[in-house]
Amino acid sequence: MKDILIGIVVTICVAIVVSLIRLGSSYLTQWMECKKQEALASANQASAAAWEKAIRVIDTITTATVSAIEQDVAKDLRVAVKDGTASREDLIKLSQDAYDTILQQAGPDIMEVLNDNIQDSEGFIRNRIEQAVYEVKR
Repeated sequence: MKDILIGIVVTICVAIVVSLIRLGSSYLTQWMECKKQEALASANQASAAAWEKAIRVIDTITTATVSAIEQDVAKDLRVAVKDGTASREDLIKLSQDAYDTILQQAGPDIMEVLNDNIQDSEGFIRNRIEQAVYEVKR
């Protein structure tokens, strides 16, 4: 009888221990998932902050570059194209010059952020150039 009681107590204790281990494992899994979500949110916030900084840098560089080109060359070149003394390709070359200058000034870190977040960073920068030309000409 004593052996039966010991067997029952041992079985109950093992069941309790296994249940506690399972419960602890469940809580640990939930805690780890929560920490994972917090880390992802933090990474997303860092990524969003890097993206916003990259956009500000690109916009600043683009505006400065387009303003400089407009003051130095573009205004006179547009008049020359209208008069027929220069070709439209010369204006297109200015756009390429602006693009090259922006890439050079932005540097690899900004370009990496752009490339990580959008598929066509060249198109994005070229659109920013067109927006800046419109703003500068106003």
